[in-house]
Amino acid sequence: MIKKTFIELLKLMHQEEIKEWERKNSDYASEIDCLSNFKEEGKTLDLSSEIILGVYLNKHLSAIKKYIKTKKLESEPIEERIKDARLYLALLNALISDKKHISLETNTKESLSYIPIKEK
Repeated sequence: MIKKTFIELLKLMHQEEIKEWERKNSDYASEIDCLSNFKEEGKTLDLSSEIILGVYLNKHLSAIKKYIKTKKLESEPIEERIKDARLYLALLNALISDKKHISLETNTKESLSYIPIKEK
């Protein structure tokens, strides 16, 4: 695959992921906090929100590994599993960024690597 084609594929994947996230997120999270489902489940189970997210992500990674070995999946296309895994990785990044931002606001720990995301 040539570089230009790959970049176009990345752009298309990103657009599809945003649509998928917008479609699904309202079922799981609040309007105020798109990460609330991970945080609430973490409190309920006395686990970190990252662990909760990791469990959900691992389900998709397991299916991806199965596809790599067998070249087939039963429940949904591999492209959907890849999309979901990429979304969970983006959500993990958001959880990390969110926690760093909160710690900066409360001065509970040093976090020099936090860079706020500019909204358009």
